[in-house]
Amino acid sequence: MRSEPKSERWRRWLWIAGSFTLGLGAVIWVVRQAGVDATLAVIARALPFLPCVVLLEACRIGTEALAARDLFASLKASVPVGALVRAQLVGYSIGNVLPVGRMAAEASKAGILKSHATLPKTAAVAAVVQALHLIASAIILLPCVVAARSAQGSVALSFVILGQCALLAASGSTLLLLAYFAPLGSLAFVRFPKIGAALEQFRSALRQLPGFPASALGWLVLNRTLQVVLIGILLHAVGSRWSLSSALVAQGVLLIGATAGDFVPGQIGALEGAFTVFAWAMGTTPRNGLAVALLIHLVQSLWVLGGFLALGVGRARTIPSRKSADVMPGPSPLLQPPFAARLDGRSAFKAS
Repeated sequence: MRSEPKSERWRRWLWIAGSFTLGLGAVIWVVRQAGVDATLAVIARALPFLPCVVLLEACRIGTEALAARDLFASLKASVPVGALVRAQLVGYSIGNVLPVGRMAAEASKAGILKSHATLPKTAAVAAVVQALHLIASAIILLPCVVAARSAQGSVALSFVILGQCALLAASGSTLLLLAYFAPLGSLAFVRFPKIGAALEQFRSALRQLPGFPASALGWLVLNRTLQVVLIGILLHAVGSRWSLSSALVAQGVLLIGATAGDFVPGQIGALEGAFTVFAWAMGTTPRNGLAVALLIHLVQSLWVLGGFLALGVGRARTIPSRKSADVMPGPSPLLQPPFAARLDGRSAFKAS
């Protein structure tokens, strides 16, 4: 694979640094507005609940691994559980530290798992998982719309959440339809034979799915349901009155903030701003809403660290086998621009 030009590499890192600085600045501003000492006091009060929330986040990571396992099984590819878990942890970490992180996360998981399944199959799983993520997020937003409508008569917020639901559903469905039916392979064969052949392999792998991957979608809907429970526990932990309606509204606000702040690594600043502005709809105070967003990022940071540790351990294990690196085939064009973005589900509609 061609090395990335230095100018492109510099632009990418400047984008990451700039967006991260913008997000961090937004967090600092919001915390100062709410009061640093008071916000820290609220967070400290919630810390005893942190182990439970960390465990719930682990379960969410596990549901994504189970969704991938079901898809690989449908494609008749045997992938070890350990490799799936490691790939999911690494993908989780990358997705939370890079702008538009879902694209990079799915590409990294495909790269890790290509030694256990063919690259067309890992790329097919990555594309389907991304589409199902969007659809699962749209499904969980349906009860969020009802909850927002009943939250002090918030018509505007309920319409915003409904719009987000329609947007995610349309994006996920379109991605699936394009992956199955768009004539990309035939066009690529004409001008780019190697890439066209790779796309045909991808399409062939995708069409091995026996039908709509309902079980994988079920795991991802459970993923979002667990996130509702996680947010509900955090709302209770910071001293707010717990209710299912409040947790569902907060979930809708989280997905809106995640989409709005997709260009910022981990949506830092976007979630804090959204949870502060819409705290009233969640039945809590702006300070408590801010504390919940900060705690979500704290929990994510712990698992990001775990993912990078898993990446380091995996690389250390492969060092002895590097002697044969000069005879190993290079990466498929599936993971090279401009097709990596299509196969990894790159879009402006990320649901984090």
